[in-house]
Amino acid sequence: EETANQVVEEAKNKAEDDTSRVVSEAEETANQIMEEAKNKAEDDASNIVAQAEEKANQIMEEAKNKAEDDAGNILSEAEQSRSQILDEAKKKAEDDASQIVAQAEQRASQIIEEASNRAVDDSQIVSAAEQTGSRILHETKKRAQDRAMTILAEADETARQVVDEARLKAEDHVHKLVAEAEQRAKQIIEEAKNEAEGQAMTIVGEAERRGSQIIGEANEKAVDAAQLASEVQESTGQIMDQVKKKAKSDAQIVEREAARLLARAKNKRIREADVKEVFDRLRQNLLSQPYGFEELPVISKGRKKSVPRPAEIEEHGDEQVETRTEEPQAREEELDDLFDGHVELALPPPIGLESMLQIHKLLKQTPHVNVLNLGGSVDKGITIRVLVEAPTPLLEVIGAFPGVSEASEEVPGADKLVPSRQDGEEYPLRRIIIATKQ
Repeated sequence: EETANQVVEEAKNKAEDDTSRVVSEAEETANQIMEEAKNKAEDDASNIVAQAEEKANQIMEEAKNKAEDDAGNILSEAEQSRSQILDEAKKKAEDDASQIVAQAEQRASQIIEEASNRAVDDSQIVSAAEQTGSRILHETKKRAQDRAMTILAEADETARQVVDEARLKAEDHVHKLVAEAEQRAKQIIEEAKNEAEGQAMTIVGEAERRGSQIIGEANEKAVDAAQLASEVQESTGQIMDQVKKKAKSDAQIVEREAARLLARAKNKRIREADVKEVFDRLRQNLLSQPYGFEELPVISKGRKKSVPRPAEIEEHGDEQVETRTEEPQAREEELDDLFDGHVELALPPPIGLESMLQIHKLLKQTPHVNVLNLGGSVDKGITIRVLVEAPTPLLEVIGAFPGVSEASEEVPGADKLVPSRQDGEEYPLRRIIIATKQ
């Protein structure tokens, strides 16, 4: 009874320790996933916004350059139009002046000729006519100059208006291009921020979901461990009752048989002390039998050992439960590449969050493989504990995962690329080193 109580107490203590450790590791892993997700979201958001700002600046620079080029072309065309207007005005002024002077000279010559015809001998008339002709020429030249000045002034005013209008047009065009570029740049930055926020929310949301899933699985394992400990305690109590009854019954049978044999021994003159010694040893052997205590469960993550019920003890009586014999040595050598039971998978640093999550997901989808827990960090290496419920060629299975470049079993005693997490195992776990593609 003391041995059974000790087994139950050890099982309860181990279940509590495993429960606390599993939940603690799950919370630590979930927090690590959340932190890495937040950092990744911030980095991605910063990159998206930086790219958007760079593109916006490029658009602004191109818009300014185009505006300057367009403004230069507009002003150049205006200056060209101004020069053309002035040249045409000068030419027109010169033509008009030449025409006026020619008409004046023709008129003066006509006056002088008429005066000469009327009075050939009158020198005064001729002189007056010549003076009149000179005056007309002088006035005509002055009028031609005034006309030319007016034409040039009007042309200069027109040319100045053309240049001013061109400058205003160029400025409006520049302002329009710059305003459109600024609006487009703001739109690009705003869209980039929205995209970054959406992507960050997706990453963080996925990390929160993954963290909640890890903690939920850990809590489920904790509940299973507590339930198993309770079943162990209940079954042990029932076993103890049956053991006591059977021990009492066996002792009574021994005593009755001893009394009968003693009576026969007296008739045959056999020493009574020798008979008592034989049956005392027999009685002690019967009372010291464990009655199935070796079948009590050992609490460990993942696999549960069956607990025999009282009916099984009564059914088997003094028979010993058969244990599975080990395979022959030749068979063991053939199964060297098969893994069974608890196995630790190690991912050396650096390991990306996405690669780790993908391997973890594929392991959960692998038949006969139960993922128990995950620990470590991306800078020191990740370890994943699994329970292989049937002999499985893990090296071949994991080596075929997308993103895995090589999977090899770690040689016992070699320098460990990733520290092992020993949880009180009696024997070292088999470890597989998983190298991911860069």
